[in-house]
Amino acid sequence: MAAQSAAILFLGSEKSQSAITPLMLDGKCLGQIDIVYLDRYLFRSSYEYLKSRVKIVKQNLQAIGGELKTQIKILAALVATFWIIVILNEVIFENILLLSTGCGLRRGLNALGIVPHSFIGLRGILFAPFLHGGFYHVLANTVPFVVLGWFVMLRNIKDFYFVSVISALVGGLGTWIVGRPCSVHIGASGVIFGYFGYLLFRGYFERSFVAIAISIAIAIGYGGMIWGVLPTRSYISWEGHLFGFIGGILAAKLLSPSKTAQ
Repeated sequence: MAAQSAAILFLGSEKSQSAITPLMLDGKCLGQIDIVYLDRYLFRSSYEYLKSRVKIVKQNLQAIGGELKTQIKILAALVATFWIIVILNEVIFENILLLSTGCGLRRGLNALGIVPHSFIGLRGILFAPFLHGGFYHVLANTVPFVVLGWFVMLRNIKDFYFVSVISALVGGLGTWIVGRPCSVHIGASGVIFGYFGYLLFRGYFERSFVAIAISIAIAIGYGGMIWGVLPTRSYISWEGHLFGFIGGILAAKLLSPSKTAQ
């Protein structure tokens, strides 16, 4: 009896370490499997899988954080440039600088704006987006530039550069061609209308859920901007707004995935 008890105790201590179980199929023994070892293996595998998933999520969050920091830096640098230029122009250059516009002389840096039908006025295609008529003008452009610009760069920062350049080129050239002679056109609003056109029509060209959702959100939040493409006020460059808007639509078409790629 003592031997039997010892055997039972011995078997019990072994069971705590392993549990050999026959692996049966249709009444036939295919081999033996250690259940305890299998449990430990499955637990270890699950732990390693969860650990790898946590690592991937952490890396993704770090990548998103890095992307967001880059976006903020780009927008902040451009907005700071707008404000620095307008401050320097208001405080210094308006008083000491006299430049030709092709239609006479004009004080300050704003003479570098787009002057329609004037060869020298073509330089404004490059400079006009960075020039503003005063603090109220640059303040009015700052918020939509940041908001719409950020939406443009959400998918890819390269999209932001592309849309900005196309909007500035199309908007500037269109303004130079159809604008009122000897008028000077300045401001980032042409590029802002390019962002507006791009975001509105990106959903139409891409037909993706995210793009359509963004287009709807922009239409709801900034739909009133569309009236800016009409000649409502003489001191507003509706030409820049209209052709900047067209440039944004063109950029949306150019950046949309082809049907073959889809």
